[in-house]
Amino acid sequence: MNECIPSWVESHLVDDERFGSAYAAVADEKRAILKTLISRLWDWSCPERFVASSRERIGKDGWTAGEERSPADWTVFVCGADLDSPARLLAAIIPAIAAGVREILVVRDEQSPWPDSLLVALELAGVELVGEMPCDRMQQLLSHMAAGCGQGRLVLLGDVDAEVDEALRPVFLPAHGDGVIVAGSDVFPDISLLRFAHPSLALRVYGDMPVPEDDSVQPGLGRWQDDCAAVAFVDNSHVQEAAGCFPLVFGVGSEFCWVWPWLRPAFFINHCVCWTNGV
Repeated sequence: MNECIPSWVESHLVDDERFGSAYAAVADEKRAILKTLISRLWDWSCPERFVASSRERIGKDGWTAGEERSPADWTVFVCGADLDSPARLLAAIIPAIAAGVREILVVRDEQSPWPDSLLVALELAGVELVGEMPCDRMQQLLSHMAAGCGQGRLVLLGDVDAEVDEALRPVFLPAHGDGVIVAGSDVFPDISLLRFAHPSLALRVYGDMPVPEDDSVQPGLGRWQDDCAAVAFVDNSHVQEAAGCFPLVFGVGSEFCWVWPWLRPAFFINHCVCWTNGV
């Protein structure tokens, strides 16, 4: 533990045996797509070669403009019991890693243990501090981080039952949502991959493809272009048209992906600008 994350958190960390059990429970092909997603998110994040910088410029009349950039001192991700998507979790964490944040803690209420797929995703991403703790300890952790432990970040994924100090400037990300599947004439998204990455995503299916017996998958009504879903999984021939209708579009071969478009490494960078009249 570092000086920001309290030492008592160590007693709530997931042990190696638990990680090993989760790894064995997730099939090779599923681990492979998680690795692919991590690689794509890393490329999307465009990590800087240097994670910190300091610059000073002097104006003609002697005034100075200083600028410093460095990774956040820490980032805590708190996951609600409703978060079951390894894709959404990785899409939140990889930008922090790409920004160079050294202390990343990911925690969850111990009453809803980590699903195997999420533990494997965290292990493959290289996150070492993964914990489960009771609600009172979770609250204690958040209070500790709000007490002035450097300049960090707090990201809440899903329904988190905790009081959050606004001083932490928390970011809230939904665990669920709804999406559409748009099939082509003979090609359509792989439901098994989609369901592994997004187990509880409510889906509406458009086009000629078999609809699985799943309460969260329903036939779409009307034109798919008029659906108000947050994400579309489409046959590649529909990608361009879908891009004008939905904020997120994933073609065939990317069913297991997710990205938070605005959550980039820059969010996890502390940035200070200082102007003076010179000396």
